[in-house]
Amino acid sequence: QYKWELCFFAKAKQDDTSLGKWQKWERPGVGVFANGDQCWGGPQRSLRVLFHCGPNEEMYDVLEPSRCSYEAHVRHPAACTQEVLQGVWPNGPRMPNEEL
Repeated sequence: QYKWELCFFAKAKQDDTSLGKWQKWERPGVGVFANGDQCWGGPQRSLRVLFHCGPNEEMYDVLEPSRCSYEAHVRHPAACTQEVLQGVWPNGPRMPNEEL
């Protein structure tokens, strides 16, 4: 329905609407974009991005917990802890030259 664009350490957009510029890591796995376009009669838009462990980069859910304040859920391999990776690949990831 909308085109979402996240450029970490730069900006976030929903179609042509600015959701803000990169501000900070709120805590491990949570990034914040702030000072986006002004909402009609409301605050400036902002976006929190929550990272979850997953095999591919994928934005799979976006919520609006309060007016003009968005929360995106993103899967990314970099969000996986060593424990999770060890469970998925107990002997480490396969190398291109290894048989399946």
